[in-house]
Amino acid sequence: MDLRDELAIQRTILANQRTLLSFFTASLAIAVAGVTLIRFFEGHWAHWAGWALLPCAVILFIYGFKNYFSHKRTIATAYESRIGSQ
Repeated sequence: MDLRDELAIQRTILANQRTLLSFFTASLAIAVAGVTLIRFFEGHWAHWAGWALLPCAVILFIYGFKNYFSHKRTIATAYESRIGSQ
């Protein structure tokens, strides 16, 4: 495997990690928005919206981790097959 292929694999791994961090950031922002609606706004609509956002944040967080590990496995399989074919 030449240097160009090695660098392409490293870029793919880093992109996968960056995507995981994006999912984490988005879920954290949604959770903070939910808590803000619950704690600082009056009215039933704010409480309902806040409590609706919290499970959405958890679901997004779990989906991000599943996505990360799925792609990590795919990248590892492709890397192993690339090494084996040489």
